[in-house]
Amino acid sequence: MLIKSTPKLLALLKNADLVQNASNPLAVTNFLADVMRYWHKSFEDGQEAQGSDIAANNPISITVISKLQDMAGLPWHDDEVAEAFDACEMLGIGQDVEWSLKK
Repeated sequence: MLIKSTPKLLALLKNADLVQNASNPLAVTNFLADVMRYWHKSFEDGQEAQGSDIAANNPISITVISKLQDMAGLPWHDDEVAEAFDACEMLGIGQDVEWSLKK
């Protein structure tokens, strides 16, 4: 599916970048909830997918979840997280990204 680089998504990406330097897990968790809420209504922003699957498995959520895992001292899958960071970078410069849900 195509993830479109829209102004609303760019605003989330800006905050996602700030989250990577955060030290407050509550603030990171609250931001993750904001990201998930966006994907539950993403058709309104012109995205091709919306709902629980994409809410938990999109580049921004994956990077935020990786931050929470890091804060908790838990391991994460390098390839998936690297792919998510790359996708966020492309979206951040205004390029749409082809994304597939991982299970």
